[in-house]
Order: sequence, then C-alpha cells, then structure tokens
Amino acid sequence: MNYIHQPESEKISKGGFDVKIGLQYILSTVHRFYLNAGYYSKAPYFKFVYANFSNVPVHQLKNEKITAIEAGYHYFTSKVEVNLNTYYTLWQDKSLLSHENIQLASQWETRALIRGLDALHKGLEMEANYQLLNNFSLGVTASLGDWRWKNNVEAALYDDNMQLIDLTRIYADNLKVGDAPQMQFGMLAELRMLKQLYLSANFLYFGHLYADFDPASRDNPNDKAQPYRLPDYHLLDFHARYSFTLLQVKGEADLNIFNVGNKTHILRGQDGESHQEDTFRGFWSLPRTFSLSLNILF
Repeated sequence: MNYIHQPESEKISKGGFDVKIGLQYILSTVHRFYLNAGYYSKAPYFKFVYANFSNVPVHQLKNEKITAIEAGYHYFTSKVEVNLNTYYTLWQDKSLLSHENIQLASQWETRALIRGLDALHKGLEMEANYQLLNNFSLGVTASLGDWRWKNNVEAALYDDNMQLIDLTRIYADNLKVGDAPQMQFGMLAELRMLKQLYLSANFLYFGHLYADFDPASRDNPNDKAQPYRLPDYHLLDFHARYSFTLLQVKGEADLNIFNVGNKTHILRGQDGESHQEDTFRGFWSLPRTFSLSLNILF
C-alpha cells in the first residue's frame, strides 16, 4: 500500500442527477410521433477520483454531463411496423485513463489521465417489420451515425507507480470515435412450420468502423488524420429451433450457424502511428462456427 502511514483519505462527495422529459402525439391509430430529451450529470468513477494509487484525491474533477434529444415516428398496422428515429447526444467532461489495465513495459512509458473530453454523437435509425404470412415475416434495420470527439484537452502523464511526470496537450478535436460501426444495415427472415419448427436467418452489414485509439497518443498538433478505417464487412447467421414433447417432458433443440459464408474480416483493433493498415493491430473474425443445445423444460 502506498498510504500505510496515512490510512484515511479526505472525504470527497460527488453527487449526480438526471432529468428526462418526453412528448408523444398520436395522429391516428397507426401514426405516432414522439420527442424525448434528457440531461444527465454523472459523478466520476472512483478510479478517476483516486487516480494515483494513493488516498490523495484528484481535485477539480467535474461530473460527466450528457445532453440528449431524440425524435421519431412510429407506424403500426396488423402487418407492418416501422420506426424512424433521429438522435443528438453531447457528452461533456469525459475522463479517460490510457493503458489502464496493463503494466507499463519500461520506466520511460507513461499512462495519461485525460479530463474534460467532449464527444458528439448524432445519427438516424430505422427499423421495419412486415408480416408477409401468418408464419413468415421479414425485418429490416438501418443506422447511420456521425460520432466525433469535439475538443482538445490537457492530460496528466503518470509512471507505473502513478506518480505525476508531466503534462501534455491532447489534440482530438473532430476525430472519429473508434471501436463502433457508424453505419449498419440488417435483414431478418423468420419462418415457423408445423408450430414446432422455427427458422431464422440474420444478415448484418457493418461500415464506417474506425480503429480504437488512445487519445493520449494524439499529442502532435499537426497529426489530424482520422484513425484507420477498417474494411466494411457483412455476416450471415442461421438459427433453427425445434420444440418437442417426449414422455410428457417438453424440450427444445437449437442449432446455430454463425458466419454461414465463412467470411474473413477484421472485427476491431487499435490504431497505429501511421493511421493505416501497416501499423494497425487488430482481431480477425472467427470462421464458420456451429452450436447445438438441448433444453429440457420443467
């Protein structure tokens, strides 16, 4: 323990709150419009309050603030259901700790405690379902987002003992938020046969996926390149379920086939110095895989 001679810390109190409001306008039995808004003040995580492996707290630490608004339209009949949605979410005063869960390789390496980052997430979403037959339905989903960091901030550099080494400037303004696809498209088909057999196929397309990156690595004011954009990819999964009764005991047998087309693609990864594929480090997808399960219902 780094504080064996001072076991008690200063008392720190950080409260949070949230406020939400929603409106809905019912135009008719099939048409509805809605508007939701919220403001959230989230107290910082404990790891940011005591960030140097001691009981000396970090002062002037602000609550993370989230301002969100969404508007949408809902259409519903006995056969068709459609949801359209647009959202705008502003995150302010986010805190990040780089190299959080790893031991630094040498005494020359540092981890950065970043405070005050802002990010803006905005986009459009759509979901539609069509009951083509009593036992057959089709569904479509789509989303398009624009998620970016919105400011430059100062970061504190610590060694592996969390002793303050230096301060540096982080240049993250207008960089894309990584590690989440900002464009998605999907299709779902579901078929029920003989009241016992359920079949479904799910197709998903992922695009505008940028590599995750450590904001602390963006300390060069001339480095304004976006993180590496991973190649777009798509997946097809298949699922089957058969319900049965054997000796008055009910059960279900499930078969899942993931990545039916046996496609190879990059799932996610970490951006490199050049922000291109040559310095990117990431994870490849699994090949076609199968799972089989048997459930007995009591």
